[in-house]
Amino acid sequence: MLGLGIALGTAFGMLFGLAMHNLAVGLPIGIAMGVAFGAAMQNSRKDQNKNPSE
Repeated sequence: MLGLGIALGTAFGMLFGLAMHNLAVGLPIGIAMGVAFGAAMQNSRKDQNKNPSE
């Protein structure tokens, strides 16, 4: 799931970099966002698996 977030972030970073006309700035920001997004997705998936039955 983290890999999916990084892939989405990289694609977003490319679009963001092209929008800013500066890939050197946009790509690292997009990858960082992708890693954070992937980690958040992974954490929410873990929370769903707990299923509190109390």
